[in-house]
Amino acid sequence: MEAAGAQVTETPQVEEHSAEAEGTQEDRIDRLEGKVDSIIDRLASLLPGGGGEAPAKAEPEAAEPDIGSQVKAELAKLKAAEDRKAKAEARDKEVDELKETVAKIKEKPPKEYRKITNLVWGRDED
Repeated sequence: MEAAGAQVTETPQVEEHSAEAEGTQEDRIDRLEGKVDSIIDRLASLLPGGGGEAPAKAEPEAAEPDIGSQVKAELAKLKAAEDRKAKAEARDKEVDELKETVAKIKEKPPKEYRKITNLVWGRDED
C-alpha cells in the first residue's frame, strides 16, 4: 500500500560492535581514545578561534583554580551558616517565649466558695 512515487527502503542494521568487541581490552580502550580524540579535534575546529589549540588550553585552565567560583562557593557557605544561625536564634526565641508563657500559667489551687467549708476548717473568708 505504498504510494506510487515514494519508495521506502530500509537497510538492515548491521552491528559494528561485534568487530570492535574482538581483541583485548587494551585494544578497545585505544580505539575509544582515538575516537574521543578525533571528536575533540572536530569540535575544536568548529569553535571560533579553535584549531588544534583548544584541547591544549583546556587542560591548564582545568588545573588552575577558578577564583570566581571559589569566592561564590565560600559566599554560599557563609550564607548557609548565617541562615542556620538565624533559624537557631529564632527557635531559641520561641522557646524562651514559651517558657515565659508557661511560667505565667501556674496552676492555682481551687478556691472553695462555700462559707460553711471555711467555717469548718477555720479559714478566713476571702
